[in-house]
Amino acid sequence: MSNEKRASDPDVDRGRRGFFRAFAGQVMSAAEELRGKPQFRVGDIDALPEHVLAALVPVWHRQGPIRLTGNLLVRLGTDGAPQTLLELGPQQVRLLSLFDGVRNVGQIANVWAAETGISEDQAGMDVRRLFVFFAKLMVVVPSSPPCESQPQ
Repeated sequence: MSNEKRASDPDVDRGRRGFFRAFAGQVMSAAEELRGKPQFRVGDIDALPEHVLAALVPVWHRQGPIRLTGNLLVRLGTDGAPQTLLELGPQQVRLLSLFDGVRNVGQIANVWAAETGISEDQAGMDVRRLFVFFAKLMVVVPSSPPCESQPQ
């Protein structure tokens, strides 16, 4: 046997599971597209029209693998130990708490404007920016795929 450093079995297993999970997701998405059901990729979320983005209902699973501990966004490792991903400011923590799976992005922006006294336009930009950022990290996800309905 050579003296080269090898990844531990848990590291290899975690990487392998991640690869196959992503691969299976892509296969299922491709199959649905072949059946005529358009699919949405979270990486494309910032390309959505404003009215579609405002209608999405963000969900953050507080007891999932990514949690908020104080103002730290942490991921629980396989051993259960938290790994810090990001330190959030007080406003980011408050906005994240509004991603409750009940209100859509537009409604959250209205709440944010009322709480902070900023304009509705600015609040909408703040909420959309944070939602897109967290969605790309897969911390927050839309509760359903976006529909391309016209603005109301």
